[in-house]
Amino acid sequence: MKHRAHGGSDDPSNLVGLCAVHHLRAIHEGLLRVTGVAPDRLRWVLADGEVFRGGALQNPQASSRTPGAAI
Repeated sequence: MKHRAHGGSDDPSNLVGLCAVHHLRAIHEGLLRVTGVAPDRLRWVLADGEVFRGGALQNPQASSRTPGAAI
């Protein structure tokens, strides 16, 4: 996944829909990073290193955060 601002394409494999708050606040402020290939091979990484895939924490025992909780 490559941001369009950094030369990424409009190909469906490079597109992810986010609401304005999560796009502007989380992505641009560095609280959330997404890598991989859309739509089903995305890897969401929070600033503290927690990884989400398919809407679930990959290591839920290591976190007190509730999956799906707002950033």
